Amino acid sequence: METILNDLRYGYRTLLRNPGFTAVAVLSLALGIGANTAIFSFINTVLLQDLPVASPHQLTLFGDPRSRGIMGGPPDSEMDLFSWQEYQNFRKDNQAFGDLLAVDSMTARVYLTITGEKSAGTPESAQANLVSGNFFDVLGVKAAAGRFFDANADKAVGASPWIVLNDDFWERRFHRSSTIIGEPIHLAGRSWTVLGVAPRGFFGIRLGESPDLWIPISMKQELPGAMDLLNQPMRFLNIMGRLKPGLTPAQAQANVNVLLQQMLPAELGASPSASDLEHIRHASVKMTSGAQGISDLRSRYDVPLRMLMVVVGLVLLIACANVANLLLALAAKRQKEFALRYAIGAGRSRIVRQLLTESVLLAASGGFLGILFANAAGKLLVHLISTGSRALPLDFNLDQRVLAFTVLISIAAGVVFGLVPAFRASRVDLNSSLKEAKASMASPRKVTLGRALVAGQVALSLGLLVTAGLLLHSFANLIAVSTGFERDHVLIFKIDTASSGYKTDQRLTNLYQQIEDRVSRLPGVTAEGVSMFSFAEGQRTTSFKAPGVNLPEEVRLTSENFVSPGYFETLRVPMVLGRPLRASDSPGGPLVAVISESFANTIFGSAANAVGRNFTPDDDDPKAKPFQIVGVARDVKVRSVHDKNIKMAWISVYQSPAYLNNLAVRVKGDPSQVASAVRRTIQATERNLPIRWTTTLADEVSDSLVRERAIAQLSSFFAALALARSAVGLYGTISF
Repeated sequence: METILNDLRYGYRTLLRNPGFTAVAVLSLALGIGANTAIFSFINTVLLQDLPVASPHQLTLFGDPRSRGIMGGPPDSEMDLFSWQEYQNFRKDNQAFGDLLAVDSMTARVYLTITGEKSAGTPESAQANLVSGNFFDVLGVKAAAGRFFDANADKAVGASPWIVLNDDFWERRFHRSSTIIGEPIHLAGRSWTVLGVAPRGFFGIRLGESPDLWIPISMKQELPGAMDLLNQPMRFLNIMGRLKPGLTPAQAQANVNVLLQQMLPAELGASPSASDLEHIRHASVKMTSGAQGISDLRSRYDVPLRMLMVVVGLVLLIACANVANLLLALAAKRQKEFALRYAIGAGRSRIVRQLLTESVLLAASGGFLGILFANAAGKLLVHLISTGSRALPLDFNLDQRVLAFTVLISIAAGVVFGLVPAFRASRVDLNSSLKEAKASMASPRKVTLGRALVAGQVALSLGLLVTAGLLLHSFANLIAVSTGFERDHVLIFKIDTASSGYKTDQRLTNLYQQIEDRVSRLPGVTAEGVSMFSFAEGQRTTSFKAPGVNLPEEVRLTSENFVSPGYFETLRVPMVLGRPLRASDSPGGPLVAVISESFANTIFGSAANAVGRNFTPDDDDPKAKPFQIVGVARDVKVRSVHDKNIKMAWISVYQSPAYLNNLAVRVKGDPSQVASAVRRTIQATERNLPIRWTTTLADEVSDSLVRERAIAQLSSFFAALALARSAVGLYGTISF
């Protein structure tokens, strides 16, 4: 131990005697180690970290939890979403799980009024996650304040108006005041009671989402636009269970599938059709690990984060080559010192150990500074990923696993860049080194090593720059790709008609007409239209039937969007044949629709064959009425700019009333100059109609590319950093 301490003291003094060398080496390592630490922190958060709950590895998910939305009809394949009744049956009859919990696959937006506050009467927007009553008990989470609701909340539908607050929301909205516990909050036309607060850091089971509050699923029908849990067997739930001790997911899967085949026939009613019975025969549930929860981020960022880890790994390799070159130069200066130590009895292993000690000291110093750099780089990455209207609530955490990773790569870097120079420097010709006033390391072998290190640094740096250039080029192509509509000069107002007290009837369509009429009169407005979905907001899919069309159901699946007649002019979606929807398409007239070119070509062979034909959406609904195709429009991107050949049907909201979430307004010039006037007009038309936020169609398209933008920008940043470090290292080596 004393010898090691002596080596450390001597190494420390040596580095202080060469401040230029030490500064360049430590800075180079700090940037490389810090970049690796920052990226690994996000890999840890997104890909490796378990849920902050009790015994997460006992948790198992039913199906692919990435599935979201509402599904109906007899299932005919692997099931990912489940109805309230199916959850209750699984919970009651299964033999594999200690207990099961259920979570609404969609987050609900609710509007609160806090009783007794000065702002009372002004609804406040909040994100709510609907969960089964035993949600917190199954996860083993304890309340930070107050208490949680429990399984009793599921016994009667509509009888448990209770709320549990997220810790962040509690702090942001109530300043962590305990007086809110037990107090009433007005929500969805009735009074709800705040029972408690979840612990700090708990976000539920879906990574990347952090709801403001949790509500029992049994209260779903009390929320605007909700369903009847008992009489409307729609599948909208994710199910997670805690396995009994000694059982495997495979055993649980077998048990659940036996139960599934027992319960599905009862859902078909007294006289099921042969087709429905054949469908459910193929239905099944596949179990997946629930330790890391549900994560859309994992599938979106898995490959990009691993790719970035390779990039920053190469950056660290370049840093190691830099420092190795500097150590070779420093060793040349110290040849006489090494010769003297040999002369007085030091062995070669002693010299190598001393040099490795100095390398580890450099790496440790670089690792310490690297943590500071990682903190800044991590915040940059959070900013890049979490910009725009679709911001992701990701945290940058340097936890124990990340710090252990930093220590390991610091030690590894110290050994990697120090080992070869140490062995090379320990080869000393005593006669020449003691006679010469200065050392000479001009042997062809030594010069070749130095040149190889320099060439390797430059080659790796240029390779990273070329890769970054290609990524930037690809990103630029994505930005420029045609979406099928004109995105410039279009304002998008995110409205919430479901929470404003309207039903899907003529009164609701009258509201849309009034808003469109008033907005169209504003100066600078050239067109306007309302729609259920805007760009990259998801989609509603349905199977349809058409006379003379006999195709598999997966081919007959199509996307639906409910729109007003002004939608096509506002987004300037080109027509291929026929006409767009018109205001004259009245509720009492024949039902009409416009379909996309891919719909027409895939189902009817061509646009000419499609116009005038009929199709019936939702072929599982015996009351569904046929629509006549009056026009074929160009394909548009729906979910992302990567979409290809999306089959789409646009249906007039004035003929088929529906809750719409978007008002699109095309303006002349700068959209921001008109936004305030449009907001005032909407509020004047219906003061209870919440406007969640305002954006532009161009920003919606841009926000959907946040992953690609982050990867391109970060790759470019790290590539430029690698080249700069190679230049600095080369300059340091030559000048030293």
